Amino acid sequence: MTAPLVGMPLGAATSDYIELQTQGRPLGGAIVDDVLALAGLGWRVFPVMLCGEKGKKPLILAWQKAASTDPEQIRRWWIQFPDAAIGVLTGRAGGLLVIDIDVPDGEESLQALEIEVRQRLVATVSQVTPRGGRHLFFRYPEGCRISRRTPLAEDLRNLDLLADESFVVVAPSRREDGSLYEWEATS
Repeated sequence: MTAPLVGMPLGAATSDYIELQTQGRPLGGAIVDDVLALAGLGWRVFPVMLCGEKGKKPLILAWQKAASTDPEQIRRWWIQFPDAAIGVLTGRAGGLLVIDIDVPDGEESLQALEIEVRQRLVATVSQVTPRGGRHLFFRYPEGCRISRRTPLAEDLRNLDLLADESFVVVAPSRREDGSLYEWEATS
């Protein structure tokens, strides 16, 4: 039996960081300051290129192993790739599970999933994606092995699970068209 995703807070420091972001008071003027703040929370980060309709491409080889919290490594990457988006490792190695809710049907699929599992999935951290979708962040449950699933299930359209061997792009990353990933205020 696997542990439920409800009630797995990511920690007060994570909530404090997100609170600062949603109040319009970024921690630093350059994206590298945000990358370092996320790494300081224990999130393993790496540079990613956003490729428009073609998706997301890690800018480093072996990103699953190379993702880092080391400030010096992070500075080197963002000197090399100053316009990179922020990738965060998910799964057991990254300590995170992310439910990726895409438009147009993702919210309906999430509601169907909550009915199926008989509980509301309450994330402590969430963000809005540039296309109007959402990412719900959860702590990876100990003692589990959870694979990436796209889609999460055949009948759950536009609802993906980012877990082992996967990553998520996070705020304040910006697409080429200027649209942003943005943290949502927690309730």
